[in-house]
Amino acid sequence: MIRSWKNLAGAALCGALAAGLCACATLGRPAPRPPIERDCDLVIAEASLGGVAAALQAARLGVKTCLTSMTDWVGGQLAVQAVSAIDEPYQFPKADKEFLARSHAVKDGRGWVVGRDRYSDNPHADEADRSLQPFIDSLQSEAGCWVSRHCFRPSEGDRRLKEMLQPFIDKGLLTVYYETVPKRVKVEGGRIVSADFIQRSYTRRGPEPYARRLSREILDWYDEKGSREYSKRRVRLTGKLFIDATETGELIVLSGAKSRLGSVDDPAGPADAECVMGFVYPIALRPGRPSAPEMSRLAAARDPAGLEPFDITDAGRGAEKFKFWKDDPRSKGLSVYDYRIISEEPSVTMMNWNPGNDYSGRNLIIPADLLGEQLQDWKGGIRVEALAQAEDRALAFARWLNEQPEVKWLGRGVTPIFDLHAPDNFFGTGTGLSKFPYIRETRRMEGYRGFYVRPEDVTTDQDALGTFPDGQYSNFYDSVGIGSYPLDIRRCPGGRSLSYPKRYGNHYQIPLRALISSNVANLMSANKTLAVSQIANAAYRLQPTEWNAGFGAGTAAAVALRHGVDAHGLMEDDALIREVQTRVVDAGGRVMWFSDALPPRP
Repeated sequence: MIRSWKNLAGAALCGALAAGLCACATLGRPAPRPPIERDCDLVIAEASLGGVAAALQAARLGVKTCLTSMTDWVGGQLAVQAVSAIDEPYQFPKADKEFLARSHAVKDGRGWVVGRDRYSDNPHADEADRSLQPFIDSLQSEAGCWVSRHCFRPSEGDRRLKEMLQPFIDKGLLTVYYETVPKRVKVEGGRIVSADFIQRSYTRRGPEPYARRLSREILDWYDEKGSREYSKRRVRLTGKLFIDATETGELIVLSGAKSRLGSVDDPAGPADAECVMGFVYPIALRPGRPSAPEMSRLAAARDPAGLEPFDITDAGRGAEKFKFWKDDPRSKGLSVYDYRIISEEPSVTMMNWNPGNDYSGRNLIIPADLLGEQLQDWKGGIRVEALAQAEDRALAFARWLNEQPEVKWLGRGVTPIFDLHAPDNFFGTGTGLSKFPYIRETRRMEGYRGFYVRPEDVTTDQDALGTFPDGQYSNFYDSVGIGSYPLDIRRCPGGRSLSYPKRYGNHYQIPLRALISSNVANLMSANKTLAVSQIANAAYRLQPTEWNAGFGAGTAAAVALRHGVDAHGLMEDDALIREVQTRVVDAGGRVMWFSDALPPRP
């Protein structure tokens, strides 16, 4: 029964124009758009940082590639998640304060700026960034942060990565489907045959895209039915090889690939799939006291109970007190505002601070045995309530900052950028938050023949000077990339501290086995979903390593397709592994550290 005169009139009009001039919609939902079916050589789910690297390298080698993105941006950590301060191999654990001061601190006319010359004592530090260098060299908006040599606007990261993709789109080698999320996967004989995605299009009848919190939108993204805000269509992609570059391992779950989650491989603690490192919503702040409406929005955010108290002094770890503004003469220390400043004119900082907007209240990713109905009606495999609490945590931190004397100095303050169209909105949202949170830990695929990178493959002791002895980590015969970072482990829900060797990550390699599923022969990984232990993930999760993993995965896919084999076939032929490594190096990547090739110390 038609229950309103509006629906009755609409039905009559559609009946009168049954020749196809009108598409009927029910209950205010837009009619579905025609589905898309496309055959690709390689399907990459999600334009994360590793997904973009894989797409670029595969397309560069002539592979017809299809790439999806859950938002209108690409770049994962460097754009969508707004962690646009590249974490690089600069840290030297166990080094004394004099060594740190000599290698890390440089003073210029703007005050203390840490990060410009901190590589002077490590001649090999840039090796891990080599394949990412074209992106770094092209940045146009770098700011003088002190967490990295490279801090820039997330919108700039998106813009530049799209420019890098465009030539391959123009050549017909790459197709990108924006605002598209996975829905289901068809598997036959241990191989993925096709993957269905849902693509949405804004109807202009509701709030603008990204004007609202993600927690209020994301379930709509996965709903096949249209809504007031979005019309939908199915995108079915078939391919010979598939890469999971999603932030939460969506193809891994949907294909039935074996995986791990949480501290199931923690050698000193109980197995717990819910013990996943906390995630964070970076927040964009500009100098200035919030207006009354802005303060009202901040006041509405309720900091979830039971989390670590906010602190910007680092006093709990006995470190020198930070100050908030670099020109504040009342206290020593480095400026919190400048820690991740991403733009100097206009001034905007990206706040990603612990204990601040870090969230460890509840695991975002639902363990496989608790997915239940989502296995039939996929909705991302995440807990929306955890998203909402993390959003509140970030905004509550911004409110708290404006209550602190060191922030209010000389009548100052900081304001989240809520105006979606403001010229200094470099996050692309109307919430002050990134488009998607920064995920430090996710589902980790089981690698080829059950392989996982172990903690001892990436950890080592140091000598007194902060340098590393020979043979400091595992050399893998099938390495397709390198990385370097300490074991940077955060608390999991409930405040539990993860147990791990009291040693630190150093240089390490990315083995091809870690990028290939054990039981789905044509499924690979290109980001944090690769086969590493939870402890090893704490080093592998950083941006350069993710880029190099994607670079290696895209290269491996191209070699496999050239020779007509699947991912398992690559690992069964040493000559093909060597070809992958050669092509990685020819394209500007690295498969080993040059320091490994040096003669032994006398």
